Amino acid sequence: MKRAQPPDDAASPTRARWPWWVALLASLVGLGLSIVLEQIHVRTHTDPGFHSFCAIGRTLNCDIVARSPYSVFLGVPVAAWGIFAYALATVVSLWGLLRPSRLAAACGLGLALVYLASTAVLGGISAFVVPSLCILCLAAYLVNVV
Repeated sequence: MKRAQPPDDAASPTRARWPWWVALLASLVGLGLSIVLEQIHVRTHTDPGFHSFCAIGRTLNCDIVARSPYSVFLGVPVAAWGIFAYALATVVSLWGLLRPSRLAAACGLGLALVYLASTAVLGGISAFVVPSLCILCLAAYLVNVV
């Protein structure tokens, strides 16, 4: 009689699911950050007297970054792109949690690579082109790395 093999750690449901939980949490945090960033973007462009809570000084100032021409891509605020991207990441994370598959994993990996590339580009622009850093953007970059 053949003895049943214990499950492989890699195939264990709890082990295979934790990255999806991390991805879901990160995408929800990123979604929240992007919504706040979009509100700051809109307010800085519509209310001349507006100063956000993250306008700390000259070097750390979300308002200066929001007024920068680099805060818009293809006519859409970068924060709005972030809302879309993190909503998509949330859907893919839920897909991976509820119906784990190689396709879900491939989509998750593809999104992660796109988000890392955008972090490199936007982080480079923040560090070397725009005269201020946005702490909420930096937090979003950290989320993308996670």
